[in-house]
Amino acid sequence: MGHISQSAFTEALEVAQKDFEIDICETTLMALSDKDREFLSAMVSDAKESRVADIAERMNVTIDYLQKYRKRLIDSGVIEPAGRGYVRYAVPYIQEYLRKRLREQSEYQML
Repeated sequence: MGHISQSAFTEALEVAQKDFEIDICETTLMALSDKDREFLSAMVSDAKESRVADIAERMNVTIDYLQKYRKRLIDSGVIEPAGRGYVRYAVPYIQEYLRKRLREQSEYQML
């Protein structure tokens, strides 16, 4: 059985990650409304689960207003309930992808 070099493995991993970002993350986000994406972005700073009340506060909206977007994102499979009053990302890697995009946007705005 053959072996691959560490650099070839690292390069393959980077290509696979980029493909996943384009095929899954970007496609998922493009299908969502601006408010849906804002909801997901408001979850980024949390470790694993996000408290719905905290998301509403970050978005400067009421919890009642937020429930529509919460339900839509759950129905579309992007997030899932994580206990009473909590949600978490259901799509693998999307939180990291959003963090990366928000960081890039912030760096761009500082230029």
